[in-house]
Amino acid sequence: MDAVDTRHSRDAPRPHEDDERRAYALLLPLHDPLRVAEDIAVLDLASGGRLSPVILGLGYRPEEYAMFAKDWSNRGKLFDECVDALLKAGRASRSSSGAPPFASRRRR
Repeated sequence: MDAVDTRHSRDAPRPHEDDERRAYALLLPLHDPLRVAEDIAVLDLASGGRLSPVILGLGYRPEEYAMFAKDWSNRGKLFDECVDALLKAGRASRSSSGAPPFASRRRR
């Protein structure tokens, strides 16, 4: 039987496929910060510690805030409150498990 050349097969792994990185942006004030913390933790676990960076943004378009019934004029304060809630959720996670929140769990 002849050897099969899989270098160009659709199913063959691409070079550096595991090293591919993505970043995800999230307008934090438009979301429930505890839900965001939970979702990040679940994605980190499900990915084996390979969660791509999540960029937390403030946003710059009043229309986006209007769609979520959020007050555009208080977006800075709302962002700060959301970040505080994320940090508290992370500290609570660490204290209950002993591991740092969102710690890398890469499989070697």
